This record gives sequence, C-alpha cells and structure tokens, in this order.
Amino acid sequence: MNIKHLNDSEVVSFISGGLDYSNDILKDIIDDLVNRLEQCEKDNQDAIDDISNHFEEFESAYATVSHDIDNELTKEYRHELKQLKEIIMEGDE
Repeated sequence: MNIKHLNDSEVVSFISGGLDYSNDILKDIIDDLVNRLEQCEKDNQDAIDDISNHFEEFESAYATVSHDIDNELTKEYRHELKQLKEIIMEGDE
C-alpha cells in the first residue's frame, strides 16, 4: 500500500479509521512515516545551514564597510547578531 500521496492529516485519519490492517500494510505505513521524519530532519538541517551561510556572507560584507559605520551602530549590530545566532543555535540542538 502506498500512502506517499497523503498529507500528514490524511495519514492520521487513515490510520485512526479503525480498520484492521495487515502487518505488511502497517510496516509500509511505519516505513513511510520514518521516511517523512528523515526528510523533515534533512530539510530542517538544510534550512539551518542556509541561514548560517547567509550570516557568514553578511558578516563578511559587513566587515568590508564597517569602518564607515558609526561605532554605536556597530556595537548594536554585533549585539543583535549575537542574540539572533544564539536563538538559531538553540533550535539546532
């Protein structure tokens, strides 16, 4: 049985329908759910990596012009960037 075309709520509805399923069907459902979880983990890690790469690019670009920016703005930028990085890193744990 292939349930790959179902979205998450349809899968939940399908499973909770109270029907009797063979062990093979249940194994297929579990395999599909595991695959979905693995794909979500990969997608989330890709998004975190993209954000990290953008930070690195931005910091590099900022470093080339920071000498032209007021010192107080530079301090404020660094503080806010540090806070944002900490928030992102907490989500990565």
